[in-house]
Amino acid sequence: MIVILLIGLVLLATAVALIARGVIDARLRTSDNLMQIGQYGFAGTPELKPTGGVRGFFDSAADGIGVFLTERLKLINEDRLRKTLVMAGMYNTSPRTLIGYQLLGALVLPILWIWLALAAGTSATVTILAALFFAASAGSGLASSSRGERRDASIGSIAACPK
Repeated sequence: MIVILLIGLVLLATAVALIARGVIDARLRTSDNLMQIGQYGFAGTPELKPTGGVRGFFDSAADGIGVFLTERLKLINEDRLRKTLVMAGMYNTSPRTLIGYQLLGALVLPILWIWLALAAGTSATVTILAALFFAASAGSGLASSSRGERRDASIGSIAACPK
């Protein structure tokens, strides 16, 4: 009778130890997996280092324009754009800087074209049409992000429908 009691106690202690080990091991594996995520580039938002020279000037100007459009005017959702940039593999690109460069391109490219066209003596019709084309093509990124969000939402709603 005592032998059966001792065997039962040993089996109970073994069961408790195995359950405890399973719980602890699962948490350790989760911790290891979370540490590995950084190796794949999903460690969160990277700290962007300021660049110097002409590139630094344009980056800061684009970032300032992006801050104005995202924070002050609230025209563009920065979190959605960051998610889109991460999905595209652009981990080191700030959404504000991207928005700023898009707006700079939409403004500077037509102005540069008009200046060059007037200096070359091109007709006014061609100059205006080309300037409108350049403005539309450079600024299309601002519109395409909202179209992409709508498309992503529609795909998500289609995928959620039962078949």
